[in-house]
Amino acid sequence: MSSGQQLARIFQRSFTLLSQNLTNVNKGITCGCRVTSKKYQNGTFSVNRFLHTSTNLAQKNGHNLSSASDVQLQKDNEPNSKDLVISKVNDTLHREDLGRLFAVIHVQGKQRKVTAEDLVVLRGHFYPSVGDKIRLEKVLLVGGKDFTLVGRPILSRKQVKVEATVLEKTLSHFIVQFDYRPRRKHKRFNLRRENYTVLLINSIEVNPVLEM
Repeated sequence: MSSGQQLARIFQRSFTLLSQNLTNVNKGITCGCRVTSKKYQNGTFSVNRFLHTSTNLAQKNGHNLSSASDVQLQKDNEPNSKDLVISKVNDTLHREDLGRLFAVIHVQGKQRKVTAEDLVVLRGHFYPSVGDKIRLEKVLLVGGKDFTLVGRPILSRKQVKVEATVLEKTLSHFIVQFDYRPRRKHKRFNLRRENYTVLLINSIEVNPVLEM
């Protein structure tokens, strides 16, 4: 017996045993396999392969598969997470024990975290005069003990209101500037002072959230 025929018989026996074992478990589908060779006789055999379908698995495990329309209807009935967040924040704002609010403002090119009755020192020239009441428009963030509203990049002026008063305009301490260049007999000594403006944060107010 040639080697090709021996190989075909080995495959046929192994797949026959496999098909018998799988057929005893459950009925499946039959697929054919073929071994071909140019020199030797062709050998053919078949095997029953057991396959599970999603319906059979669902029935076996006791689960019912829902259609796409049922899933979409279930999603429509569920409340939107965005609406839940807005309602919770609005409920918090209407409480009497709201607590102390804080805000992050952008003024004079810097970000500062402030609360009511805080003093803010601004460095450089500031246009408002002493005693003027101003409103800080660029509010990046506002929050309390139970909530935080973050702007993208700033919050709407209809939603947050931060008011301040210009308390004082003064000068800083003396800053020494000394320039020395060796071998050139160059020396320069100078004293300068910078402008400082002191602001008092009067209040931080937050209106109910309409949209996000």
